[in-house]
Amino acid sequence: ALPISAHDEASAFKLYCLDVGVLRRLARLHHSAFGMKGNLFAQFRGAFAENYALQALVGQLDVAPRYWLNEKPRHEIDFLMQVGNDVVPVEVKSGENVKSASLNYYRRKYPDQSPLVVRLSLRNLAYEGGVLSLPLYLADHAVRLAERKS
Repeated sequence: ALPISAHDEASAFKLYCLDVGVLRRLARLHHSAFGMKGNLFAQFRGAFAENYALQALVGQLDVAPRYWLNEKPRHEIDFLMQVGNDVVPVEVKSGENVKSASLNYYRRKYPDQSPLVVRLSLRNLAYEGGVLSLPLYLADHAVRLAERKS
């Protein structure tokens, strides 16, 4: 509900690095890891994609994005952003597989809360069924594009 900042829980938070380049150095990953195929780097791709998306979103918003967690059953939305008078959930995927049980659960639980969902992934730009799919490289334009669709 609005304003999203009024619903913060001090005991529930996530930590992010200020920059994905700094995150890469702290993780001691060689820069070539980002171009690798296979499972060697797969478990960390999601964390880097999320961190990258947050960096892109923060500069576009008046209120820092939050995340949403439902304990039972366990579902998590990467970011909730306040766009005008809408709370817009944002799901970040590091690949082309965009299936998300958490996003579907959130949409069923709050059907009237947000007319739009934003999904960042490696897929192409698309809008279907209230889901605005953006390639990760367009994350810097997510809020402007979401304002047009909501």
